[in-house]
Amino acid sequence: AACTLEQVKEHNNLKKDGWMIIKGHVYSVSKYAPYHPGGFYDLARAIGDDGTDLYDEVHHYVKASSMLRGFEIGPLKEYKGGPSDNTTYLTRRMHEHWKIAKLVASKDLNPSVKVLSFEFNNKNDIEVLRKLESVLPWHCTLRKRKGNSYISRPFSPLVVDMPSSFTPIKGLDPNLLHIVVKFYQRGRMSQILSQPTEMQVAFTSSHLSFSGNSMHVDGMRGRRKAQGVFTSLAFIVAGTGILPVLQILQYYFKNPEILDSVRIWLVYSNVSEEDIIFHDWLKEMAADNSNNFTLSFILSKPQNLKTWEGYHGVFDLAFLQENPSSLPRIPAEDNQDTRIVLCGPPGYEDYGALDNDKQTSIKSILLKAGFDGKYIESL
Repeated sequence: AACTLEQVKEHNNLKKDGWMIIKGHVYSVSKYAPYHPGGFYDLARAIGDDGTDLYDEVHHYVKASSMLRGFEIGPLKEYKGGPSDNTTYLTRRMHEHWKIAKLVASKDLNPSVKVLSFEFNNKNDIEVLRKLESVLPWHCTLRKRKGNSYISRPFSPLVVDMPSSFTPIKGLDPNLLHIVVKFYQRGRMSQILSQPTEMQVAFTSSHLSFSGNSMHVDGMRGRRKAQGVFTSLAFIVAGTGILPVLQILQYYFKNPEILDSVRIWLVYSNVSEEDIIFHDWLKEMAADNSNNFTLSFILSKPQNLKTWEGYHGVFDLAFLQENPSSLPRIPAEDNQDTRIVLCGPPGYEDYGALDNDKQTSIKSILLKAGFDGKYIESL
């Protein structure tokens, strides 16, 4: 039977009976959630709403009718196709309406990663970035219309309106929006951003936010809840997952009075040396803040084993056993003063580690190592 948007919005709890709209069809996704390769979080972002943009972002090459066969409830009433500004997951935490910006500059960081700079048509729009600096981390979404739908991707902008010593790239114009983009040969957004173009831009805050030595988390229905005060904060990231974490690190580095009350660990995984984003700057920050910041690099396929100074392998129990100082020590009683945050490409948190040569989740590795799952979050 056909469903109304109002009915879908009533089913907004992923843990019970959550519904989602994908390309004009309504699906009950709660039973599918345990099998979702990307984990629960991406599904939760669009539960009780239209998840078409999110679905196209990750699964554009797969038909929803095939992937979710057996979970369909029915078509959405009055579905006209095309983009919807009011019912996509992107609008859940939108701070402003969509703005227009033009790609005006590009700089290579490595063979597949570039820094792209955008200028807003309305010069005052850049002020939104200033307001968001108090909400860490924050993101922007770029989208371009193609036919009846939008191609859209979320990014974590670089924060450059601060003393140069706290920015990994010097000389970037603070009046422009700067994002780091990994380019893929067949990526649809990569093809769009490979030449000067105008994009629609909107800003969003993360479901996690940091202030001082406390962290807040959005609940399943968008309710923000405090996670208490911590003295140890660890990030386990891979690839471009470093970018939202970079904003948080900059915040602590430029506020030494706050950093003095927090000890930070960063474990950063990549494939080879050229994939590491801001390697030199991170090492410099580790040297300047050695009492409060511990940095560990992991490469699965280093180009030169003789010169590589970091760990060769993947994030697993063997790494933790060989590098016990790479993460906070586990208190004998509990982990309530420790927070661990995971961030990486889609599926990284669920399938980014190895255990006895079997693909497993980063979180399961941490649980086996003795960390409390209540204090592990995905960014």
